[in-house]
Amino acid sequence: MRIYESDAELNVITPKGRVQQFRDASAELTRAVLDFLCQPQTHETLVAHISELSGQDAATVVAETVTALRAAGVVEAAPDPRAARPTQSHAGAQVVVALCCSRGGYSFELPRPKTPSPSSVRWRFRH
Repeated sequence: MRIYESDAELNVITPKGRVQQFRDASAELTRAVLDFLCQPQTHETLVAHISELSGQDAATVVAETVTALRAAGVVEAAPDPRAARPTQSHAGAQVVVALCCSRGGYSFELPRPKTPSPSSVRWRFRH
């Protein structure tokens, strides 16, 4: 996945070549969501943060933005942090590094998950 941005646009290019384009206020909202999701957040915390930034209830636009970002493969449900960590060896596991910055280009490769992520209300950058 690649994310390219300018002052008025933010373009997400998926591994399959699909482009999701956000313009003007939508681009600003998407930037704010992505910046805040550098660490896993609950949906409620994300809505509260964006509502505080915008000065109005942002529940609907946050839900729409998260849905678009999930469809593009940018964010995913985060596993429950209370879940037990596997005790098996991680020899040969892939290491993924994600770049998170408020301006400029994002560019990173993401492995395809072997199994679907567990359903959760926490969101994070997909990795």
